[in-house]
Amino acid sequence: MHSQNILIIEDHPSVSAVLARMVRSMGHEVIGEVQTGEEAIRWTLTEPVIFASTSPTLLEQEQRRNNPCSAFLTKPFTAEELATVIGQLATEGGTSEE
Repeated sequence: MHSQNILIIEDHPSVSAVLARMVRSMGHEVIGEVQTGEEAIRWTLTEPVIFASTSPTLLEQEQRRNNPCSAFLTKPFTAEELATVIGQLATEGGTSEE
């Protein structure tokens, strides 16, 4: 699998930092960290989007409709689940639900 560009959308800075370390340790690039889906929409995203939350918000659901190459991870999730979703998006370019 080749390196992916990842934008982290996480409302808890400490969780965001852990996710960034996990993503980098998997060999991927963290292109940014934002705290809300609204902030993420401001980015011009051409990369797949992975949402991680305890439940999807309406904004996240809308973003997922606009970006078919997205996945949703329900918290809590493991590093293995994150790696699997990144791998699926990198190879299939499809939608994943974990």
